Amino acid sequence: MSTGKRFLITALTFLLALSLLLPSVMQRPAADTQTGFILLSPGRDGKIGTSDDMYATEKGDAVKGAVDTTKYSSTDSVPSNNGGKTAAVSLANQISGGERYNLAIISGTVWAWGDNSYGQLGDGTTINRYTPVQIKGLSDIVAVSAGAFHSLALKRDGTVWAWGWNYYGQLGDGTTSSRYTPVQVKGLTNVIAIAAGYAHSLALKSDGTVWAWGLNNYGQLGNGTNVNALMPVQVSNITGIKAIVAGSGHSLALKSDGTVWAWGWNAHGQLGDGTTTNKNIPIQVKNLTQVTAISAGNDYTLNGNSSGYSIALKSNGTVWAWGWNYYGELGDGSTIRRTVPVQVNNLSNVIKITSGSYHSIAIKSDGTVWAWGCNYYGQLGDGTTTNRSTPVQVKGLSDVITVSAGGWHSLALKKDGTVWAWGWNSCGQLGNGTTINRVDPVQVQNLVVK
Repeated sequence: MSTGKRFLITALTFLLALSLLLPSVMQRPAADTQTGFILLSPGRDGKIGTSDDMYATEKGDAVKGAVDTTKYSSTDSVPSNNGGKTAAVSLANQISGGERYNLAIISGTVWAWGDNSYGQLGDGTTINRYTPVQIKGLSDIVAVSAGAFHSLALKRDGTVWAWGWNYYGQLGDGTTSSRYTPVQVKGLTNVIAIAAGYAHSLALKSDGTVWAWGLNNYGQLGNGTNVNALMPVQVSNITGIKAIVAGSGHSLALKSDGTVWAWGWNAHGQLGDGTTTNKNIPIQVKNLTQVTAISAGNDYTLNGNSSGYSIALKSNGTVWAWGWNYYGELGDGSTIRRTVPVQVNNLSNVIKITSGSYHSIAIKSDGTVWAWGCNYYGQLGDGTTTNRSTPVQVKGLSDVITVSAGGWHSLALKKDGTVWAWGWNSCGQLGNGTTINRVDPVQVQNLVVK
């Protein structure tokens, strides 16, 4: 055999082996270390690729660009009772979508499915789960919040528990060691709401104060510094808060007077103050009053081109949005970013909102679900993979009482307690026992939320 033919055969053999290897490599992030990591995440083009160049160093300083989510994660406040000492159950907090996994509450117990690269499912392993599994050792839970790769749970007694990725101290246990089972967040009591972002966490106490911990390179902890915190620190200059949400690098709080306050990363105007300047203490979002709910968009790839946007629901049933708008996630019919709130087009009678990496979802008072923004994996649920800059109805869903947008997938809880999912399914995050993406809703197996 000639030298040329040997070379050609060797090259073809190598390429074949590489093509077989790549899908398994791209399926999950590399293991957590204390010296850095490489994470495989969806990029701006919706495809999977390495994004090691946008992560922070061991000391927590950003390498480049800006650091939900998520959502991402969107979390409503939990009503308190017994003088504010005990958190109460709210249906809005019964499901939560993270980057590539989900959490749900059943009778005070927590169930999880999807990506488990950092132990964020809390089952003591790092094995992905294609259908829900119960998290051992947790009971009397009233709210959950799924971040990028870490999870939070709120107990009825007002304590907070965390597990998963902990590189920046986002578990709040005073360490940077990842945990595969829940640990208690230190120094927190009388908590009534929680929110997990990319690598920071928030808690709302019954006295209306907000506490934060984890990554703080853009001031997302809101305490006037850019120093990471391994345990909760109080957010400066805000009281009278009734709801909180954590984005990938920014945070939002809703005051009891209907105004919205924001802090952290602001490269795309997601703080809504008319600028693109980061803020490490809360500032008021401009031209926005009578707000009843908030949500912060999360892009868990967290690079300089990544998403950062916010949405708010007003008491009149209209939805307003600001920040990044590359895929139409602001819903105003354009792809122009906004540094102050604009109204989402053709949407009224809304009772619930949530936001993912690049897509937004709303429930109308008639129980129908509407979505807009990025649709690469079918996360809008309209039967296509076409991006939408104005809301479209999710197919085949009615009687929906709450929704949660994950990174590139979506969840809905119906009145009958069934949970439905659609969009990206690389790690089994749709919970239907497969890894096949879906452009319309499918029922999560073996799960009824009551």
